[in-house]
Amino acid sequence: MFSRRHFLTLTSAAALTACAETGPFTPIPPATQLVVLRHADKDDQFLSPQGRRRAARLPAALDGVEIDVLYTRNLVRNLDTAAPLARARGLRVRTLPPEGLATTLFRGNVGRSIAWIGNESNIVPLWEALGAPGSPPTDYGDIAILTPGRNGRPAVRRLRY
Repeated sequence: MFSRRHFLTLTSAAALTACAETGPFTPIPPATQLVVLRHADKDDQFLSPQGRRRAARLPAALDGVEIDVLYTRNLVRNLDTAAPLARARGLRVRTLPPEGLATTLFRGNVGRSIAWIGNESNIVPLWEALGAPGSPPTDYGDIAILTPGRNGRPAVRRLRY
C-alpha cells in the first residue's frame, strides 16, 4: 500500500521526467512549496548591522508560512541570515552548492515546504530554471513563495522582511 509521500514522490518524478521531455522548466512538485530569499544586507562577507536587524525580523515575516526544511549556501552571511529562522522554527540549517539547485532542492522534499536563502548569483538561475514569472527576489528583504502553478510554471506570492 502506498503512502501519500510515496504517491507524491512518484507523481513528481513523472512530472520532472515529462518536463525534461517537453519543456525547459523544472516544475515544482505537487503539494510542495519553495520559499526563496536573498541573504540579509551585507558588509563585505558578513551581515551589516542593518542585515543583522533584518535577519532578526525574518521569523516574524514568515509567521504562518510553513517551513519543513531550510537550505542555504555555506557562506557566513547566508548562515547568519538563516540562524534566527532556524532557531525560531527548531530547524537545522542545511547547506547546498548552487549547481543544479532546482532539482537538488526538490529531491527528497516532495510534499514539503522548502526554504532557500541564497545569493543573487544563484537565485537568478534558480528562478529561470523554475520558469517563475516576474523578477526574482534579489533585493534585500524580498521573499518569494512559489507553489505549483499552470503549465509547469510556479505561482508566486511575495512578502518583505
